[in-house]
Amino acid sequence: MPISGTGLSLSINEVTRHLGLYSVARFNGSDRVAAQQVIRPSQDLNVIAAENDWHISLRSDPVIGDTCVDLEPDETVVIVVLEGEVKVAGRTLITHDAWRQAGPGALRISSTQGRIAVARIRPTKEAHVV
Repeated sequence: MPISGTGLSLSINEVTRHLGLYSVARFNGSDRVAAQQVIRPSQDLNVIAAENDWHISLRSDPVIGDTCVDLEPDETVVIVVLEGEVKVAGRTLITHDAWRQAGPGALRISSTQGRIAVARIRPTKEAHVV
């Protein structure tokens, strides 16, 4: 997920794909991936996990007012502030701050105007987590 600039162009197995700001691309670790036409420093957010062992998701959401993120048992959620100032579990976070919360439970989030990335990670039934 590009989190700065206007996005990012990736070559995935020799197919070029442009990702706009806060867009998500999913690919396998065995894929040949390279950034294209990089002309200035940029930042991106990655979630890397063994596909057979973990269910993962990553998305970007605006936050205006109060909201709640519900967590399943055995799930971990990571919130990264992308824009603005956001309160997570009563603590004020600013751009690029992160908060990790293990489930089960609920995470209260509020902002007058902000944007967050939400990464959800939980083991597959086949995975044995110690």
